[in-house]
Amino acid sequence: MALSLLPLHLVIQSSDDLFELILQAPSNKFDLLKPLFNYFDNYWIKHVDLKKWNVFGLEIRTNNNAEGFHNRLNSRLSKSHPNIWTFIKCIQGEQNRFNHLMIQMKGGLSSRQKTARTLAIQQRLNTLYLRHEKGDISDSELFEGLSYVVAKNMVSKKK
Repeated sequence: MALSLLPLHLVIQSSDDLFELILQAPSNKFDLLKPLFNYFDNYWIKHVDLKKWNVFGLEIRTNNNAEGFHNRLNSRLSKSHPNIWTFIKCIQGEQNRFNHLMIQMKGGLSSRQKTARTLAIQQRLNTLYLRHEKGDISDSELFEGLSYVVAKNMVSKKK
């Protein structure tokens, strides 16, 4: 869903508007989506602070860095239950790796370039935010536009 891309002050109203829109759907579609909306509303809206899952205005919106670190750590350990000495040696190797990366960054090495696809998605988001800020599009049009960006991104990932 695109709710996480909206400014915080628009999340609750947009969620409610979306639920109202689903209520107008044929009953068989509503019955399919109702459990999802109930779960989302009861957990993510009412129990989890919106600031914990809202990524509006953040440059890094995924946990890919953490996932990459854990994947690298698991592959370096190469065992599902390593002993403490293997683990310590692995952590020391990671510390050396990060020290080496810090030296490279201080020396002017830039981080990996973003792909053209990522840059295009970011440009679409920036355009929508700018148009909303200038008053060219309404809150609901911003939400709809963000939904199209997310949906287009999901469709291209499936190909």
